[in-house]
Amino acid sequence: MGVNDLLGAPGVPAALAPFWHDLILVDDAPGSQYEALREAMAAGGRLPGHVACVALTGRGFHGQHSRQWSVCRGNLHLSAVLACDLPAAAWAPIMPALPAVALAEAIRTLGRRRLEPGIKWVNDVLLSGRKVAGSLTALRTFRGRITSVVVGLGLNVAVVPPLPGEMRALAATSLQAELAASEPALEEVLVAVLSALASRFDRLVTAGPADLLAAYRRLSLVVGQTVEIWPDEGGDRQVAVVGEVVSIEPDLSLRLRGRPEHVAAGRLTLRREPDGGGNVG
Repeated sequence: MGVNDLLGAPGVPAALAPFWHDLILVDDAPGSQYEALREAMAAGGRLPGHVACVALTGRGFHGQHSRQWSVCRGNLHLSAVLACDLPAAAWAPIMPALPAVALAEAIRTLGRRRLEPGIKWVNDVLLSGRKVAGSLTALRTFRGRITSVVVGLGLNVAVVPPLPGEMRALAATSLQAELAASEPALEEVLVAVLSALASRFDRLVTAGPADLLAAYRRLSLVVGQTVEIWPDEGGDRQVAVVGEVVSIEPDLSLRLRGRPEHVAAGRLTLRREPDGGGNVG
């Protein structure tokens, strides 16, 4: 299957040019395209421009910290390499916000303003308290400069995937479930997400990290909320850090009320008020 089978035209659609140099479509990916791109860039690979890869289905895909991501035909599985030359010290900490913000903005566009997506720290996109999308980010640096940004994005379009048997796993949803009979076609979703990613990247380069941080904060579901943050590597019985999120810092760490140290890593769940019926994350 080629790109024209999905989009009705060969190569990069006019709506996505000239930002995207190439768009590669794979019907059944034998492994994670995100990992393949990440390994290629880490080995010093170079691309002629920004490149996106789409898998209609496949195996070996994953989310944060290698958690399994269910691959369902009809959903969007997208990986991309963004070529750049940016100072790593100032720009690297904000980069995980880039695909998350782009996903949220694309979903809002696709929903014709009827959907209100939000970001659960760090990289989950939620609709009505349920996970609809997630993203991954990896950087290639050389002599203190970021030379490429590799992103992986998964968006539930037509199918609500099966959930992993984890205590703190989020409930899932899809665009089809949220929009009923008016769900967008996969090709429309692809164009919207790639357009949002391109727009956000161009804006980041021209406006700087503070602009992206402000967008991430506006979309955040955790600021002002009481949260539990569990160690990434631990089991369900480990002790969580609990507190109210006062702010998201420029490095995307969380400042909790009454705690002098920021929280930079972990798996976050949101706490509802006592009459809210338990966790939503």
